[in-house]
Amino acid sequence: MLKRTLACALFAITGHAYSADIQVTTLVDEDKDDAVCSLREAVEFINKRNQTAFENGYHGCGNKEASSIIVLERDKQYTLNKALEIKSAMTIMTASSGDFRDDKKGIHNATIKMIGTERLFLINDGSVENALISVMFNELNLQGSATKMNDGGLIYNREALNIQYSRLMGGNAVRGGAIYNAGILSDAQKTAGIVLISNSILQSNKADQGAVIYTEMPIYNISHSVIRDNEVIASSTGALIFTQTGFTDETIGTALLTRTSGIRNSTIFHNKGGYVANIREGMIFNNVTMIKNAAGLYLQAANWNVPASGTTTTSSVPSAYVSNNIRSLA
Repeated sequence: MLKRTLACALFAITGHAYSADIQVTTLVDEDKDDAVCSLREAVEFINKRNQTAFENGYHGCGNKEASSIIVLERDKQYTLNKALEIKSAMTIMTASSGDFRDDKKGIHNATIKMIGTERLFLINDGSVENALISVMFNELNLQGSATKMNDGGLIYNREALNIQYSRLMGGNAVRGGAIYNAGILSDAQKTAGIVLISNSILQSNKADQGAVIYTEMPIYNISHSVIRDNEVIASSTGALIFTQTGFTDETIGTALLTRTSGIRNSTIFHNKGGYVANIREGMIFNNVTMIKNAAGLYLQAANWNVPASGTTTTSSVPSAYVSNNIRSLA
């Protein structure tokens, strides 16, 4: 009896939590006052839910009890005419399979496709004083347009972005074919974006620099993912994953200790035009298989000047680490 009661209670709790999520009920990109909830309307509701006019929902999306989770239907394609601007913390995800143990994550993703001439997402709350907002994309296929952007073919990010079990495809930009990650670390301002990618595929993206990611600082971490068939314009410093500025002597130690920057446990295959990545100060590149790429790694990390304890002198030590990798051009 106790087990049955607990099971019923857990079912009720789970059902209530799921019912509070925002269900997108149309595949088209629209913003009009009706009972149908589009992806654009769902994002707009979460962006503005703290305003009185939005507290009871917006154009068929959400209410006071709604979570900040937007749910898309499995195996469906949602089109966008223009970019979605994300200004508040939220999750956009494909509906769960309902299985207790889902061993097919990433197989039945919803697709978000740009049919206009812009990138898919602009993630920026516009504040340099507030903490970064958390944005998660879970089990999504992101498909870019044929139009070449300046920065970020699929995503322009200045917040804390976490991507899991997703595919990022067809982005095209001058900088950051798939993702442009903006911001420089500062004690006074919270402006440096963060990108975490795991269990995902980044494929067929193009850029003059940074076909997969162009990041102003190396605040990205890619793990258990596949990077393939991307193309960067060939140059002496062209790279699929390009970092503009490394960490400073004051911040290298924290970056290495927390292992927040770099790539690990991933495969990089059949990419064209440039280096896999330029390695800047504070980065760790570990257990990565690189096969049939145009070039390997571009080592660009100056030594780290570490103050000696109790003295005014410094010692010079490595500021980045590359280890346990496999590389083949064949």
